[in-house]
Amino acid sequence: MTSLFKVKNLSKSYGNGVKRNFALKDISLDFPINVSVGIVGESGSGKSTLARCLIGLLKPDSGSIVYKGSDVSSFNASDYRKFRQDVQMVFQDPYTSLNPRMRIQEIVGEGVKVFDLAKNKDELFAKTASILNQVGISEEMFSRYPRQFSGGQRQRISIARALAVGPKVLICDEPVSSLDVSIQAQILNLLRGLTKNLSLSMIFISHDLGVIRYVSDFIVVMQNGIVVETGFPEQIFEDPQNKYTKSLLHAVPVPDPRIQRPRYLLK
Repeated sequence: MTSLFKVKNLSKSYGNGVKRNFALKDISLDFPINVSVGIVGESGSGKSTLARCLIGLLKPDSGSIVYKGSDVSSFNASDYRKFRQDVQMVFQDPYTSLNPRMRIQEIVGEGVKVFDLAKNKDELFAKTASILNQVGISEEMFSRYPRQFSGGQRQRISIARALAVGPKVLICDEPVSSLDVSIQAQILNLLRGLTKNLSLSMIFISHDLGVIRYVSDFIVVMQNGIVVETGFPEQIFEDPQNKYTKSLLHAVPVPDPRIQRPRYLLK
C-alpha cells in the first residue's frame, strides 16, 4: 500500500529535568493512503499527542514525519499551506472547537476564503451550503450560532468545516466520546460514508475498541507512548499477540460473556 504518513523514531516529551514525561517514545509507523487507521489505547497512551504531531500542532523532540514522500520539517511556506489544506482535524469537543461568535455558515466558509476556493460570495455560499447539506445540516440552520445546536449537530458542523477545504486526510481525535451512544452511531456512519464517497484517508483516535473496530481498516494499539501492536481488525480482535491488547479486549463488556468470550481466551 502507498504511504500517506511515515513516522520514524518520533519522540515527544513534556516538562524538563526530573519532571520530564515522554508522551511518545521513539515511535515508527507507516500510515497507508486511502485507508482508515484506528489508534486505540487508554488515556495517557500518547495517541492524541501523536495526532497533534502529525498535523503540526505540536513539534516533536526528535524523529521525522514524512507526508507523501516529503519531510514535513523541510516544508517552506507554500508547502505548509498546501499541507494545512490537505490534512484537517476533527476535535473531541465540538463546542469549544467552534467560534461561539460566528454563525455556522461563516465557520464552515472561513477555510474556503482562507484558501481562496471561491471566486465570489455566491460561489462561497454554494460551497458551504453543499458541504453542510452533506453532513445533514439544512439551509434554514445556516444563520444559527453553535450554542443553538445539539452536541451531535455541532460535531457535524466540525466535520463540515474540515471537509470544506477539500482535504485528503481527516484526523479525528475522539470525535464521538462526548456524545450519546445513538448519536455516536450517526456520526460514525457519517464519517464512514464520507471517507468512502470522497476517497479520504482517516486517522481515527479512540479509547473505545468497539468504535475502532467499526471504523478502521487497520489498527494501531498504543500504551505508555509506544506502539505495542498493529494489524488488521480481524488480527487484533481474533488473535491479539500483545498482553496489553489482550487486557484491553478482555475489559470490554459483552452481553453474555459465556457466549461472546474472545477466541484467544479459549486457546
